[in-house]
Amino acid sequence: LPDRILSSDNGESRRIIDMVSRIALAYGDVRFTLINGKKQVFTTRGKGNVFDSIVSVYGSDVGRDLLPVERTSGDLIVKGFISVPSASANSRSRQIFCVNGRVISSKVLERALDEAYKEKLFHGRFPVAFLFLSMPAEKVDVNVHPTKKEIRFDDDFEVEDFIERNVQRALTA
Repeated sequence: LPDRILSSDNGESRRIIDMVSRIALAYGDVRFTLINGKKQVFTTRGKGNVFDSIVSVYGSDVGRDLLPVERTSGDLIVKGFISVPSASANSRSRQIFCVNGRVISSKVLERALDEAYKEKLFHGRFPVAFLFLSMPAEKVDVNVHPTKKEIRFDDDFEVEDFIERNVQRALTA
């Protein structure tokens, strides 16, 4: 590829590390080792323990400030971890969402987090979140974007409300 299409080696490495990190969390039953150059970036155990995978990928500093989220309501299930408000970040880069095992981007889930933390964070700060949502496949349209990274929920309000309520519950537990 021409040089003008690719960014710097560091920029490309960051994007690859971010992508593999997200995939490692989505597939906790698979052992991942990421090596960049000659340096091992991380290794996950592949034992299915999400918290261990988060700590392996993002470090014990991140893990120390996480609260568990786990709730089922009807056919919606959320599992994962959110940060205490004091451990917020200056971007959404540490908001990892998986729906039915697929790493996705979601304005609906971002809004749910924003609402749940609304009274707890300063403007320009974002919670760290690793949320895994399971729901019936027929309630999700994955054919929204060619990369399948974006999805559409049949009922945005139901999903947003479910996530917001359960994140708030975890913050006050």
